Amino acid sequence: MPEPHSGVLRDPSCVTLLLAYHCVLPSPPKDNVHILPTALFERQVALMAKAGIEIAPPDEYSAAPANGTHRVGITFDDGYLSDLQCAEVLARHGMRALFFIPTGTIGAPGFMSGPDIRKLARMGMRIGSHSHEHVPLESGNARYQAATSKQILGTLLGSPVEDFAFPGGVSSEQTIAAVHAAGYKRVYTLEWGVNDEANVQAGVYRRNCLVQGMTDAQFMDLVTAKNQVSRQALYKLKKAARRLLPHESYLRLQRWYCGLQKGA
Repeated sequence: MPEPHSGVLRDPSCVTLLLAYHCVLPSPPKDNVHILPTALFERQVALMAKAGIEIAPPDEYSAAPANGTHRVGITFDDGYLSDLQCAEVLARHGMRALFFIPTGTIGAPGFMSGPDIRKLARMGMRIGSHSHEHVPLESGNARYQAATSKQILGTLLGSPVEDFAFPGGVSSEQTIAAVHAAGYKRVYTLEWGVNDEANVQAGVYRRNCLVQGMTDAQFMDLVTAKNQVSRQALYKLKKAARRLLPHESYLRLQRWYCGLQKGA
């Protein structure tokens, strides 16, 4: 197994780098690269703890690290039942995360119930919205999806919900404005990269999606923000492929890339 990086990146321009996890299962299907094996998730958490990576609590994602210290934030999308087990793993290491919930799936098979979500909050985890129906946001539905989920989660938790993650990470100037108008202070995409002061001021944050096939060395490169320029260039190519290729062709390309990384 590759040795983890011994140091933590320090750069005055860096604000928190955010990770985006989805479902975590003991034996995930190979056709969905965003569902990680439980053992891989647990190993990644252990690697960050061993390397001394500073994990920022969700209520500090909008604050620049003191003295330019690089920090990592952890998020989860979709409200899967596995989020509870993941939260317990994080809590054992003294880590907290932000969980984005699509309110239309609360209580559905395989997804968390209302009591589950309240349990997350009692564990010190933060809850955000992932829309109501987990559909791509457009100018015509963005305000409804954002406002509906905000009201449901606020009632469930007894406290305001101020963070929103776009389903699929897809957003536009119009949908970002609509979500902010619904009362959210921070919105989150799936655009790769490290967040800087411009992201903090705009209230629009980048996140880095975790997928199957990532080696320990590649994971540590990510969480220490190594090779950010090349990573951002790769993201732009991936974004163009997603826009131009048919959906099935894009998925085949994604699976090929993840397999290539696994064998690297």
